[in-house]
Amino acid sequence: MSQRRYKYINGIQTAGTSDIVTSQRSFGRLSEIYDVVSTYAGLIKLRLTMSAMAPIVAGFYLATQNVIIFENLIWTVIGTFTAAAGASAFNQWFERDTDKLMDRTKNRAIPSGKVSAVNALRIASILLFAGLLVLVFKANVLTSALTLAAAVVYVVIYTPLKLKTPLCTFVGAICGFILPLIGWSAASGVLSYEAFGLAALLFIWQIPHFLSLAYVYRKDYERAGIFMIPSIDSSGNTTSRIILSFSYFLLLCQLCMHSIHSYGQIFLVSSSVLGIILIVLAHQFHISKTPKSARKIFFTSVLYLPIILSLLLVNSI
Repeated sequence: MSQRRYKYINGIQTAGTSDIVTSQRSFGRLSEIYDVVSTYAGLIKLRLTMSAMAPIVAGFYLATQNVIIFENLIWTVIGTFTAAAGASAFNQWFERDTDKLMDRTKNRAIPSGKVSAVNALRIASILLFAGLLVLVFKANVLTSALTLAAAVVYVVIYTPLKLKTPLCTFVGAICGFILPLIGWSAASGVLSYEAFGLAALLFIWQIPHFLSLAYVYRKDYERAGIFMIPSIDSSGNTTSRIILSFSYFLLLCQLCMHSIHSYGQIFLVSSSVLGIILIVLAHQFHISKTPKSARKIFFTSVLYLPIILSLLLVNSI
């Protein structure tokens, strides 16, 4: 019968060498598991993919008129999440060469060598196909078709356009436009004018959100040869004008949504305050054109969307 060996230091019993080695090995295995999970979470852009579920769920909920079939909602989220994860992996496969040139992306799964390009392509194909299949059988054909359309725009059109034209941001925003339509169609099987109002809100919101981030990392994009508006706009004038214009459009869109379908005074007042805050920050950026002022717009927009969607959902209860 084996016996554990202990050492006594100042009268205190401590683990022996074998226990320490075992602990180190266990920690090493956990560290390896964490690295693998972290690598593949990065490949599917886990945080971005999860954030894309918010407008889908909002569209689903608003279309149900407070009569939610949770099983349908769960299958919709599973299908769209899986398909979006596949589209994100496809995006990283396409951008594996340019990602090597950018400080922000050079440590991603493929350029860092943690995942081979072949394996990434296999994973992307399986996830996208599986997600679309789930939506066909557990939601409806329209929902699956909209999800496929978003994936095609993101992977086949938007991603290559980043190397050709600064208008790629507006093309990429079409993906966000489609997201609430996916949720709406999954819940009701049809699309209404209210669904397109929510989709318009998502489209407009993305412009100041992504352009402010692109301005912060414009040198990275320029080095990689990616045609984002801030990377070719040395003065920052064009970028700031577009951000400012779309900040005003966002407030106008909210007011139009409320006038067509009254979402209540809480939504009207709260969304107006948020819209004005974003406009003020956009004016500050237009004057200063500094990365600091651009970051303020970006982080405000990060909070903006979930707050607006929450206000819409609370009002519909």
